[in-house]
Amino acid sequence: MRSRILLFGAGGQLGTEWGLFLKEKGFLFKSCTSSVVDVTDDTSLRSVFNSYRPDIVINCAAFTDVDLAEDEPEEAREVNAEAVAGIAKLCEDAGAKLVHYSSDYVFPGNVEDRERLPLGYPETYDPSPVNTYGLTKLIGEQLLQKYCSNYIIIRTSWLCGSYGSNFVKTMLRLSDEKDELKVVNDQFGTPTFTGNLVENSMALIDADFKGLIHASSSGLTNWHELASAIFEIKNIKTKLTAITTSEYPTKAVRPLYSHLDISNLESISGTRTITWQEGLENLLRQI
Repeated sequence: MRSRILLFGAGGQLGTEWGLFLKEKGFLFKSCTSSVVDVTDDTSLRSVFNSYRPDIVINCAAFTDVDLAEDEPEEAREVNAEAVAGIAKLCEDAGAKLVHYSSDYVFPGNVEDRERLPLGYPETYDPSPVNTYGLTKLIGEQLLQKYCSNYIIIRTSWLCGSYGSNFVKTMLRLSDEKDELKVVNDQFGTPTFTGNLVENSMALIDADFKGLIHASSSGLTNWHELASAIFEIKNIKTKLTAITTSEYPTKAVRPLYSHLDISNLESISGTRTITWQEGLENLLRQI
C-alpha cells in the first residue's frame, strides 16, 4: 500500500519544493496552503485529517518573519508552537508519522561557540534562543515531542530555494536596484537549499528515522561571503560592503553563530550532503 501524504504550508518556499517533488515522484498527497487549511484552527485541521486519513504528515507551515515575531509574539507562537501541538495530537491519534521543520535559531549563537563547536551545534546541545522566533520554534519542538511518538524534527538553517523569498533572491533583486549593498560579515552559519533538504527529508522517511536531526549544507560562511559568491557567479558589478551586526540594527537579535553539526545526517543511508557552494551554483542555475 502506498503512503498517503498530507502537506501543510504548501505555499511557502519549502512547501512548494515538497509539492513539486511529490508530484514528480508520483506520490499520493494532498497539498494544503494556508487558504485551504488554517493550521491554527483545530476544526479545520481535524476536518482535513478525517477526510484524507494520512499516513505521513509534512509540516512546512511556519511564522518565519524573525523581526515581525518581536512585534507579534502571540501570532508567532500560535503558528510555530500551538498549531504544531494540534497537528502532533492528530498524527498520534491517526497513527501518522509527522515530519516537522525547526530552526538553527533555537541556539544562542554566542561568538565563543564558533571556537568551541567548530562542527556546529549538535542535536544534544541545550537550546537557548535569543529572539522570539527561535523561542516559538523551540516550544513547537517540545510540544510535538510531548504529543506525538512517531516524528522527525529537522532543524535547518538559512533556507534558500527557487520559490518564495530568501536571501539569495533578495540579493539578486537589490543588485538591480542599488549601486552599493551593505551586508553583515559577523553572523556565521550555513545555507540550506530546499531541493537538497526535501531529498534528504525523504531519505530520512525511507530510513524510518525517528527523532531530532540537523540538516543543512556543509561548510561555514557568513552573509557577506554568501552575497559575494552570488555576485561572482552571476557576474554582478554592484559594490558590496562588509559591515558588522552592530552597524545594521534589527528588531530581533540574531545569533552570531548558528552553524549546525550535520554528522548524524551524513551517517544515514540515502542522504546526500552538498557544500553550500555547490548548492548555491545549482540554485542560481534554476532561478
